[in-house]
Amino acid sequence: MSGNCIDISQKIAAAIFILLFTIPQTGLANPQYPPSETRSYVPFSTNCSDEEINRIVGYLNDAAQIDFVLSSLIACGTEAVDTLLKLLDTDSTDMQFNVLRALRLIGSEARVAIPVLERMFHNSDGDISQKFLFTIAAIGQQEVVDILEEALNQHPDLEVRERAASSLGDIGESAQSIIIQQEVVDILEEALNQHPNLEVRERAASSLGDIGEGAQSAVPTLKRALLHDHPKICGAVAYALANIGPSAAEATPNLISLLGQNGSFCPNVASALIEIGQEAVPDLSNALKSSSPSVRRDAIYILNSMASEAEAAVPNLINALETSLELETSLELEAIIRTLGAIGPGAELAIPELVLILQNAD
Repeated sequence: MSGNCIDISQKIAAAIFILLFTIPQTGLANPQYPPSETRSYVPFSTNCSDEEINRIVGYLNDAAQIDFVLSSLIACGTEAVDTLLKLLDTDSTDMQFNVLRALRLIGSEARVAIPVLERMFHNSDGDISQKFLFTIAAIGQQEVVDILEEALNQHPDLEVRERAASSLGDIGESAQSIIIQQEVVDILEEALNQHPNLEVRERAASSLGDIGEGAQSAVPTLKRALLHDHPKICGAVAYALANIGPSAAEATPNLISLLGQNGSFCPNVASALIEIGQEAVPDLSNALKSSSPSVRRDAIYILNSMASEAEAAVPNLINALETSLELETSLELEAIIRTLGAIGPGAELAIPELVLILQNAD
């Protein structure tokens, strides 16, 4: 270990400086989600007569005019729906795609189209079937949940079942009604728990994550699903727990049990513990006593990421510091020093130990 003395001394000195004079910034960057399909269009017509709408939709397949066409249809709202529905009765997939896109952008004003869209969904397959389902989800809420639940559980196309799970997540995320949101959470929770298709179970877990804190009633089921023997399920469940945040604290012991696997089995475990925050610190602190170097390494990394929220772990970090010195595990020693520095002034209890190590290193 003597070859690392100068390097470790520098790190100790830096940690002491941080502890004494700085308070680190805490928290994680907000997760980035794919942009919505919705965008701003500049209308080129606000005349919503039947004649004008028929003229406008004549340009739906014109790539150069599509933005202007969509903006005008959005401005007309409900008045454009009947004409758009008539255009769905075509062999042109491109035209159907563009009509469905227009209906999605019109949004809730296009709810009158749901019965027609549902009928066409049941009579379609492949990509266009998914587009019908996506459109139904985009323009309705309560009236469409039953349709999506049926598709989730009974549709013969696996991709459509996956799309149904995703669409339910979209509805649950944007629902203004707590009743609707809870209904969606219950459906997704049941799918995660019982659906025969692994892919659908994975998508159901991810959709619960998209709903976020509103899905906290599903935490007991998510907690159990963490121990599923397939990494896709486990990773999606950990993603959901991360987005639920502190309300998912009861899942902490199961998350801790998955440390030390380099994320190869269950991605997102570290993120989930970081987002749970202070409620996870006692279990993470106990993980510092593990006989497994990889478990200790992961616990130190997560506590480092929590910064000042990890203050309660300082006593165990000091003990781990002493153990690392005895075992001459220099990498772990450096990681602990960095973590104490990240915690900041709340780790001042460690200063005497750090000074002693610095003196001995000299």
